[in-house]
Amino acid sequence: MNELWNKWRGHLHAKYVKDKPIQQSLKNVPRGVDKKEWKWLVNEHFASESFSGKYGNPPDLATIFFETHKKDNKLVEPEAIEKHVHLAQLEEIDIKSLNEENKSLNEENKSLNDRLSTIEDEMKKIMK
Repeated sequence: MNELWNKWRGHLHAKYVKDKPIQQSLKNVPRGVDKKEWKWLVNEHFASESFSGKYGNPPDLATIFFETHKKDNKLVEPEAIEKHVHLAQLEEIDIKSLNEENKSLNEENKSLNDRLSTIEDEMKKIMK
């Protein structure tokens, strides 16, 4: 039973919450789910730090490389050490430029989603 609950909840997250602003997720209540329960699930569960866990901060390539090439919790081979240092430097350069671009795109996306939500609300009022 627990497995079914987790799969269903995962399906709800993937279809109604993931990659969407919380405001939009709250408005899009799945059929068969009580509005108050949906609000709780989105705000208290899906939006919590513990839920985002590994997805909130995925490991970088240097960390993955280290974890897959370590022996006794350190890199032993000189070639592996050199590659690890190189990956860390590349990550640092890429992250700075990508963070700026990502921030700009996220702001634009949020603005567009807010405008879309406003238009949807106005359309609902008109259709009544």
